[in-house]
Amino acid sequence: APELKLPLQLEVREGEEWSFVVDAFDPDGDDVVVSLENATEDSHFDSKTKKFSWTPGYDFISRRYGLLSNILNALRLEHKILQARTLKLKVNACSGKLCASSSVSLLVHNSNRPPVLDVLSNLTVTETEFLQIKPTAVDPDHDLVRFSFSEPLDGEGRWETTYNDAGEHTVYVNADDGSASQTVPVQVTVLQKNRPPTLKVPRDKAAIKEGEEFSLSFNTAD
Repeated sequence: APELKLPLQLEVREGEEWSFVVDAFDPDGDDVVVSLENATEDSHFDSKTKKFSWTPGYDFISRRYGLLSNILNALRLEHKILQARTLKLKVNACSGKLCASSSVSLLVHNSNRPPVLDVLSNLTVTETEFLQIKPTAVDPDHDLVRFSFSEPLDGEGRWETTYNDAGEHTVYVNADDGSASQTVPVQVTVLQKNRPPTLKVPRDKAAIKEGEEFSLSFNTAD
């Protein structure tokens, strides 16, 4: 009868090209025909070379959705449950009328992909104007995405500009799914706002006598 030598466990990660050659032989030197059961439809097994090839898709381990799934996702706990999935492969080796079978576990690890921020336009405002950045992002794994911002923006992406803020400012927007993140810069141009000049008069009353010379000094600023 043919003999099979299989490891206790095989491992691969989502999105990773992976292959495994089945070690099967016949002590009498007869040809051995190997077949595989429980393999996924997108995998490939070459019976001539006894090579099993597969690139697990990123959706091999995916969210279950539903109320509990959404709660766990909001709490950033679901990824701990979806860390890996085991595929039980059955290998058959036959030579003539004699066959041998054995199983091997294929452990597929989850690959978390970072969220992708939608393109953010550069912004232009004038001093004392209010601005807010409202980013959007797509997470390939449908994880919950949270946003954060660099100063002078607050936690909600808002900035109430004031006088003296004129100039070019680079702020950063971050999208995070709890395990991976993406950060992009946004250019904010704050234009100077023209302010009216101020006039300061030291005294608002003056008493003089007829025939006296009168003068008044004051300060101006813009």
